[in-house]
Amino acid sequence: MQRILLCLFACLAVAFAAEARDRRAFVVGVESYAELPTLDTTVRDARALEAVLRSDLGFDHVTYDPGTSLLDFKLAFGAFIESIEPGDDVVFYFSGHGWSDGFENYLAFGDARKSAPQATLRLTTLNLTKEVLDMIAGQEPGALVLIIDACRNNPFSGVTKSLTKGLVRIPEREGTLIAFAAGQGQEALARLPGEEGPQLSLFSRELLPRLKDARKPLARILEDTRKSVQSIASAVPHEQRPAVYSELPLDYCFSRNCVSAFDEEDTYWLQVSAANETVAACAGYARYLERYPQGKYAGRALLESKQPACTNDPASEFIPDAPNAACTALQAVVYFDFDRTNLNASSLDVLDALLRPDPACRVEAITISGHDASAYVIEDVAASPSYSMAVSQRRASTVRDYLVSQGADASRIITEAFGAAKLAVNVQGKEPLNRRVEITVLRQTFQQ
Repeated sequence: MQRILLCLFACLAVAFAAEARDRRAFVVGVESYAELPTLDTTVRDARALEAVLRSDLGFDHVTYDPGTSLLDFKLAFGAFIESIEPGDDVVFYFSGHGWSDGFENYLAFGDARKSAPQATLRLTTLNLTKEVLDMIAGQEPGALVLIIDACRNNPFSGVTKSLTKGLVRIPEREGTLIAFAAGQGQEALARLPGEEGPQLSLFSRELLPRLKDARKPLARILEDTRKSVQSIASAVPHEQRPAVYSELPLDYCFSRNCVSAFDEEDTYWLQVSAANETVAACAGYARYLERYPQGKYAGRALLESKQPACTNDPASEFIPDAPNAACTALQAVVYFDFDRTNLNASSLDVLDALLRPDPACRVEAITISGHDASAYVIEDVAASPSYSMAVSQRRASTVRDYLVSQGADASRIITEAFGAAKLAVNVQGKEPLNRRVEITVLRQTFQQ
């Protein structure tokens, strides 16, 4: 009996520990720079977020850092990393100057040198992926949320071959949500024209009141924020649409008792808009309008589908059997946007059709081939063939993981990556046709 009770108490302790995860946040607001332009709203934005995390969301541990120097930040951030326990909810927030070389994003602290060569800048500013995202992920948090408000004019643009403004996307990873105050190549507004006196940035003033509701799904909060920021900015007029890259569950919230805020249409729209700012989303907008012609997001879908990027979008396709055909091979092609690896709603429809059961046939093998365009060039910065190969491998892996999640036998799947070695077309302007994954399903007739 005593052993049974001890076992019961142990199980309850484990269950309680799993439920009682800590919430930890690291907040940075950099206002003053020795050599770069001073920023007006960054400290107010960071302090306002800190207050929401503590008072409204009940975060147990919040570290604030003024970002005076990169070394001081690293010392404080290292201690923060060591405090994270597996399963904790973690938020990292940065408001200040940032820049991108077209492949990686970097955050600048108060002691950043304006006139340093680009190679030096990479060492004296903070690599967002390698020195923040990877470091936190290595502690195995239950959920990781990065909110980055550094999408301003690049203060180093005169000495670097880099984007003149904004940051580049970060590939999605499981259990992580990344939100940028503006999309790739866009500048986030610190204030609206004509405004005077202390203000929060446009992104913060639209995000923070919504973020106070701990029971509301974070995906819904950010989708509403994106919509509001885009609408307000367009009236100025200015182009700003926050970018969100997420592999957190759609119903994730900061509370232990989340309230669902999604119906079928909401979920479908979030899948479509996850590929925002890409040609891969264009087919998804069209399918949304077909399914929900008078839907909640019909106006936005129609607007997005008319953007120039959507005029020559290669549509993912499934090649079915001919009528009355035997169990021949099935083929499909799904397309991806520049440097992206996520599947949009159109691609999911194609892959679902590929796996549609046929009682007369059995699957012998599935081959998945990842491909990419011949070069990555952003502001005269070109990537190596090995980078192109890595992108094509990630695309193939994304397709494989989805097929397995839908019931495909992983032992029968073969993935391969070709980078730019097997171009579908070799014509300038048709690069989207090369950013693809080809899938072949070999089948045999069931023996009676």
